[in-house]
Amino acid sequence: MSPKALLAKPAGPGSDPRIWCLAIGETLIWAASLYLFPALLPYWERDLGWSKTELTAAFTGALVVSAMLSPLAGKLVDQGFGRTLLTGSTLLIALLLVTLAHMQSYTMFVMLWLAIGACMAGALYDPCFAFVMHTRGDAARRAITLITLVAGFAGTVSFPISSFVAEYGGWRLATWVFAALAIGIAAPCFWFGTRVTSSDPIVTRENPENGQIDHAFRRALGVLTFWLLGGCFALMYLNHGTVLTHLLPMLSERGIGIEYAVFTISLIGPAQVAGRLIMIVAERWLSMGTIALASMVVLILAAACLLASNAWPLLLPFAAVMQGAALGVSSIVRPVVTATLLGRESFGAIAGAIALPVMLAMAFAPSLGAALWHVAGYDMTFGINVLLAVMATAMLGLALARGPAPWVKDH
Repeated sequence: MSPKALLAKPAGPGSDPRIWCLAIGETLIWAASLYLFPALLPYWERDLGWSKTELTAAFTGALVVSAMLSPLAGKLVDQGFGRTLLTGSTLLIALLLVTLAHMQSYTMFVMLWLAIGACMAGALYDPCFAFVMHTRGDAARRAITLITLVAGFAGTVSFPISSFVAEYGGWRLATWVFAALAIGIAAPCFWFGTRVTSSDPIVTRENPENGQIDHAFRRALGVLTFWLLGGCFALMYLNHGTVLTHLLPMLSERGIGIEYAVFTISLIGPAQVAGRLIMIVAERWLSMGTIALASMVVLILAAACLLASNAWPLLLPFAAVMQGAALGVSSIVRPVVTATLLGRESFGAIAGAIALPVMLAMAFAPSLGAALWHVAGYDMTFGINVLLAVMATAMLGLALARGPAPWVKDH
């Protein structure tokens, strides 16, 4: 890959049904795992008698397990097991959801969510994008954009379906429904979507040896760019996790009406899809590096608007839209910029290692936000969020300024 890769013109949109299958698979597995927990949380709290703290501790554990296993999942994709990993992890999530529908004890609840977290490491965006990077070459960017564009509606699938079924048939039936969606639609979609043909732009025909993967991985760890990217995206998701968890409590503390508060936070999801659509148009004229930096600047503006909304509540919808748009673009930017700066060799292991601090940041953001609130209130919490966004932008700018790693420049 040349040093000018960030300025390359994007390939035209594809019409490959396999990419659509990956998009549908990702939509449903996000809906059946990560989004299912907050969707069913009120029903568990009401029916099982466990506190919100006890319940969310299980989810935090799931995210930590997923983070710790992300590098291993990426390495398996590098070794040619992407199809088995994505399909198998989806089937296991379905089985665990069926078991969850019959559990009775808190210990079993926690163990099941830790196991679901392990499977999330093999089924969510990072292993899917690693597979696409290995098999799509320069067309990977457009494929990833399409996948995230469709999967951006995972919350729209999860919350209404789970709430409707739980209201009329109980939360146990809701888990059965999502288990059926995972095993009946998502798993077959992953199996078909990961089929590789000789006409694909880049096909790894021989599984690389462990030594080759480990060498490329250690080589990436030895450059500053790797750590800048990991730090940038971790800070970004620390910011976002704090917003998702503490926005409603902050608005309630400020006396904002519940209707206006719910309207504000509900804008974040659709704004992610809107951000990706804007990116599709913008990338005709702008490099991915420029788009990446622009999304980080938008995140700074969102954090600043949230902080200033204490004086001007009308800024809240603008803050939510900018927050969502920045995060929507980041899900595409992260794999593309990582591949551009660090190369596609052993991309799964490298991307998985970068995903580790990102998932940990998401896992611990609620606790960090609560600690800051306890010490100095929400003005301090969201003031720190502005600083996190500024630091993330600076780290990404430095990584882009350094350009591709030496071994990438040589190709």
